[in-house]
Amino acid sequence: MAQRHMNIESSVKCLTYHQTSWAELCINGKAIQRRFPLDNGVQQCESTIPSSTSTVGQLDLLPVELWHATFLQLDLESLTMLRTVSRGAQRMVNGLPGYQYLLKHYGHVLCALLALGLGPWFTVQDLLDAVSHPDCTACGDLGVFFCFLARSRACYLCLRENPKFHPLTVERAKEEYGLNAKAISHIPVLCTIYSTDTPVSPLGGGRTRLVDPEVARQAGIAVHGSKQEMEKFVAARRASRMHHYGQQMNQPQRSTPLLTRPNIWGVFTNNDGEGDHTLRYMGVIYTPWFDRVGRQTETGLSCLACREDNTYFYSGPRHRHWVRLYTTGGYIGHIEECKKSQIKLTLLSNPI
Repeated sequence: MAQRHMNIESSVKCLTYHQTSWAELCINGKAIQRRFPLDNGVQQCESTIPSSTSTVGQLDLLPVELWHATFLQLDLESLTMLRTVSRGAQRMVNGLPGYQYLLKHYGHVLCALLALGLGPWFTVQDLLDAVSHPDCTACGDLGVFFCFLARSRACYLCLRENPKFHPLTVERAKEEYGLNAKAISHIPVLCTIYSTDTPVSPLGGGRTRLVDPEVARQAGIAVHGSKQEMEKFVAARRASRMHHYGQQMNQPQRSTPLLTRPNIWGVFTNNDGEGDHTLRYMGVIYTPWFDRVGRQTETGLSCLACREDNTYFYSGPRHRHWVRLYTTGGYIGHIEECKKSQIKLTLLSNPI
């Protein structure tokens, strides 16, 4: 059995391939780091910095463990602002073990999070917990996309199909859950980024404000007291708007203003379709998983047998979908359910 396992591992390269186009679907990490550097592009030269700017005042008197524990309670936006106070403050923040790890392996995620306006909603530990696990939180496959509003990783199939990863605009969240401006101010709001270097951009230009659907739903329940009261309020408001719309339409033609029919549809009846499909990618960044044990970045392997089988080109059973990604161990498990891979493995092990 052990020998067979070693044979499979040695044959994995011949049975799989790497997909290289994932980064083109979402926020461009390299472009974000160039356009939104952590220190706003301010480059300080050691020879021109007075010695006084290399200190942090009374904080220098505290033990390292104490200010480490204090800084880790701050959100990422506050930590980033603290880094700009002085060279000494920058050194102290960069010295935080978790922050140092994020800078080294997930610097593009950190820059994007701050640029999207979500810095106040994440601590160092929050972001570490979210990116350090390789699995998609919806299905368990290898997730190479990080969804900022969902605060979790996702695979491509779940990103396309699972409503959990489909954000709502602020305007639609207000309509669907009866939220007001005060309620919106108490939940994370992502402000999309427009850049010629970034494949996805807001619809119609400008910056679109997005919220997580589940967070918005919970906020609506909190505002109205219960799910039933929220639904009752939303239904009554829609009925009132439709009634007003009908009255306006029944007025004489000469006095009828240009009217827009109120939106009375549910949250997911449009399921983020062809017209506004880019919404789901505006708050997502390509983030390969860094394996601390193996000390390598895991971009994922795809099954060559599934890719060659045109019967399952974007259709068919999920376990045979060619866009699924696997770690080496995950792919070995996939072979057990992929007959074509088993045949290829047999041919590799016993060449004619």
